[in-house]
Amino acid sequence: MGNIKKTTEITLPLHLGGGKVAVPEHGLADAMEAHLLYYFAVFGESLPPDGLWEHILGEVEKPLLKVALRAVGGNRIKAAKLLGINRNTLRQKCLNRHVDPDNL
Repeated sequence: MGNIKKTTEITLPLHLGGGKVAVPEHGLADAMEAHLLYYFAVFGESLPPDGLWEHILGEVEKPLLKVALRAVGGNRIKAAKLLGINRNTLRQKCLNRHVDPDNL
């Protein structure tokens, strides 16, 4: 019984898509570490391909941009303020990560 992981689910507000989402028991850092360990394990004795930093940033940055924009109804100025970045930086990050603020 001690090996059973507790999963917490929360119901999302409608402006974030509604529905339920599982929340990692120990937070984002632990969930990321577990995913990174899994990712490295996939390659066995080898290492993942070069460019890991950009790959992982993309995995985190894209959903962060999408959720932040969804939370403010697509308002780029509010999303930039929420994220603590300049509006032009937000625009560039959305272009780089293929996030369309008008189609969330």
